[in-house]
Order: sequence, then structure tokens, then C-alpha cells
Amino acid sequence: MQRVGLIGWPVAHSLSPVMHNAAFAALGMDWEYVLVPVEPGRLGEVLEELRARGLAGANVTVPHKRDVIEHLDRLSEEAAAIGAVNTISAAGDGALTGSNTDGMGFLADLRSHGFDPGGVDALVIGTGGSARAVVHALSSAGASSVVVLGRSLERARELTGDMAGRFPSIVLEEALFPGGLDDRLHAAHLVVNCTPLGMVGHEPSTGLYADAPFGERHLVCFRSKSGQA
Repeated sequence: MQRVGLIGWPVAHSLSPVMHNAAFAALGMDWEYVLVPVEPGRLGEVLEELRARGLAGANVTVPHKRDVIEHLDRLSEEAAAIGAVNTISAAGDGALTGSNTDGMGFLADLRSHGFDPGGVDALVIGTGGSARAVVHALSSAGASSVVVLGRSLERARELTGDMAGRFPSIVLEEALFPGGLDDRLHAAHLVVNCTPLGMVGHEPSTGLYADAPFGERHLVCFRSKSGQA
């Protein structure tokens, strides 16, 4: 049996095993998807254990999407550009390659709902791996502007700075969260929450957004309690 899993902390709430194992069963594949809870600080140790045990691959979620890079052997071009990894594949020789499917999945979901990100003004809340993938995806798709809102202005500036060189025609700015949300919302078409707010084990998101002046012009993407977008 081949095994794959989800690396993150916490992960007990995740629905990924239910979804993936149902898919494996439907396809007649002798595979199993498991949860791999990894506390911060133990990432390198656990990856070496998984490498030795022959895990075929893994998904990576918060808070490890950026930190995992230093423990991998290779990166896909997109993962290198984003600066974060959400998928690891293992080669026959044990080499681990990191890739990132967050951005393409996000764009596919937007378009499946009839929303074209080209030319839009977007607010992206968060500065971690998911936010990096979303900012990269929106910029690649031709968004007019992207404002990154973060509780650390320094981290928000790091993100926009990393992307600015790749997308010189996109207006990339940063602002503090939550105060900057109301200030910037009037000019936005799309709002994307890329923080853990609202997930099991984290503070609720409703209090921060309840009084925000959302209107009919806004498409808002939040996380569910399970961590799914």
C-alpha cells in the first residue's frame, strides 16, 4: 500500500483523509491518506522519518508551507516563485520535490463561479504561504492591484516586495490588518482571507468582519472551520 498524508499543526480537524480515501477507494487504488501532525520545530526531523519510511508524498498546510522549503531537495518553478510549498512528491531515490497547487486551484475556483480576476482590485488578508500563492496567482492572472493586509507590516512588505520584481505592471501595496480593511475595502472587488481565522483551533473570523462594509460589488473568499477555502 502507498501512503500519502497531510503535514501541519494542528491537523486533527482536516477533512482531507475523508476526501482522498474516498477517491482512492472509488478509483480502486491501494493507497491511504493519513494525518501527520508536526509541531513547529520538528519539521526537519519528521520529514527525515517520512523519507526513511517511504511515504509517497504529502500535502503541507499551516504553519509549514514556507519553512518546509529548506528541508526539500528540489522545488518546482512555481513553488520557487511563490516561496511556499503545499505538495511534496518523493522520487524513487528518496529525493523530495516541493510544488505548489494553491494558486492554480484558487483561480480555477474563482473562474468556476464566473469571476474573472483580470483587471480586478483585490485585498489579500494574510502573509503566509497561502497568501503568497494567492497574490502570485492574482498577479499572474492580470489583476489590476493587490493589497496585502497583515498584522505585521514588515511581513506584508516582504511579500509584496518579493512579488513586485516578477509583476512590475501590477500595483502591489500593503496595509495593517484589521484597521486597513475598512480603509481599502471601498476600492476592492475581491477579498481573500488567507489567515487561519475561522479554522478549528483559531479565533473566530466573524467578529473581525461583521461590521466591515461589504457590498454587492465584493466577492469574498473565507476559510471554513475545516480549513478548506
